[in-house]
Amino acid sequence: MNRYKAKQQARRARLEASAERARSASGMHYTRAKTMSSAIPSGQPILVGHHSEGRDRRYRARVHAAFGKAFALHDQAAELDRRAAAVGKGGISGDDPEALDKLRAKLADMEERHERIKRTNALIRREDRAGLARMGYTAEAIDKLFLPDWRGRAGFASYELTNSSANIRRVRERIAALEKMAGRTDREEEG
Repeated sequence: MNRYKAKQQARRARLEASAERARSASGMHYTRAKTMSSAIPSGQPILVGHHSEGRDRRYRARVHAAFGKAFALHDQAAELDRRAAAVGKGGISGDDPEALDKLRAKLADMEERHERIKRTNALIRREDRAGLARMGYTAEAIDKLFLPDWRGRAGFASYELTNSSANIRRVRERIAALEKMAGRTDREEEG
């Protein structure tokens, strides 16, 4: 196992351990609150004006706070479980030894999609439905492409091409930065 995968596995294990601790604390608080609430008979009203009113209200507030703490810890455990399950499923990390290969594959897909959008828009401007069918669009998809949007534009909007170009440029810059970092060598200086 490489260092990157070990780091991810350690993070996942830390999050799972934290979730288990929160779940255990939640159970303890819930049990405590349940025990506390069992001291109050079911349906027992607060005796307004009685010398025990203040103490009763404070006790009920403590029971309510204990239940609230138990449910908050339960929610926290669920969130930590969700975060533990998400480890490694995000973007491409620069720490990953396979990051350059993954980014190059992503860049190829992005460039292919960008060219497909450009070809599609060119065929829509020429109203070439047969060309769109040859590209692999279904009849329903072709009809949707020719439907104008709220601004009267058919096909893909210009901002989609702009965003696609910017994302391609961003990934190229990231690849260049990772290649530059990979090309660096360690050096020792005496001081």
